[in-house]
Amino acid sequence: CSNPQLSIVSRDGDAPSSLTPGALSMSARERMALTVNEIVASLIAAHESGKDVNLNRLKCDISQKHGLSSQPKLVDIIAGVPAQYK
Repeated sequence: CSNPQLSIVSRDGDAPSSLTPGALSMSARERMALTVNEIVASLIAAHESGKDVNLNRLKCDISQKHGLSSQPKLVDIIAGVPAQYK
């Protein structure tokens, strides 16, 4: 997670202005939920296609994409996985 252009987020969790307009209207909590959902969807897609995933890289990339100053916790990601995949 060392792309300085993407990791610029204010201390209050507001998104940088380079994000899409829809992302700017969301709170940090909403962006975190969206991030978790996207991570889970990526994990499910990788599982169904039999591919390995670097979870740390995935968390970093998707968190930056949504303008978060921190990554979701593993417990939050696990909680977002549907029961049929646990």
